[in-house]
Amino acid sequence: MSGEEDVLNLVVTRDEALVLCELLARFAETDRLTLIHNAEFVALSRLSGQLEKMLVEPLGSDYEVVIDSARTRIAAGFEGLAPSVLADTESGRRVDIRLGPEETTLLLSFAETAALTRSMLVPADTLSGSAVECDALREACADLLLRVGFDESYKPTPQGRLLEGLIDKLFVE
Repeated sequence: MSGEEDVLNLVVTRDEALVLCELLARFAETDRLTLIHNAEFVALSRLSGQLEKMLVEPLGSDYEVVIDSARTRIAAGFEGLAPSVLADTESGRRVDIRLGPEETTLLLSFAETAALTRSMLVPADTLSGSAVECDALREACADLLLRVGFDESYKPTPQGRLLEGLIDKLFVE
């Protein structure tokens, strides 16, 4: 394709541009992409809708190859991981893991797991993260299991049983 064929034009209102500019500035300052107002979600959704209308690649059977190639072209020359990028270096895919309310409460109650859990937690007791994030949380759960997961006779405690289940759930191939 020529350079001109690779160019897509997106349209945003001035208000959307202001809201998106603030969102991106906050991300640059904090290394966290967190929405703090419905307007940010609406502006991103409108951009997403425009992209969905313009692109046919997401419907192709070779989409994983196409998106990996696009990522490689865009990131060419950038060494290492950009700030806050924790994506799986092989594919960048994210996994969603459903948690029970007790599991969520347990993960949020320990300092070793609370921060990462909060960053991965999406509504409805679901963790959404890369394989790297899941591995880090699984390792923290394994450390906790050794510390609080067994009683004096080495039988699993209720927390230990929850942690064992979490360790299994967090195993991502």
